[in-house]
Amino acid sequence: LWERPETAAFVAKLSALSHAGTRLILETPAGFEPPVPAGWTLLRRIGKKGKDQPCASVFVPAA
Repeated sequence: LWERPETAAFVAKLSALSHAGTRLILETPAGFEPPVPAGWTLLRRIGKKGKDQPCASVFVPAA
């Protein structure tokens, strides 16, 4: 997911502008476990656990 040119460029730009308060929020179906982008840490997942229910993954810059 993060290796695709369009998403890799987005994460690189966001990483360059990030600070301790930056959050990257990715909404996906609950059954999908997105990989953690390089330089980021998964803070928490918010949402329902049922199939095809919305879920948000909240990432923060790695320390």
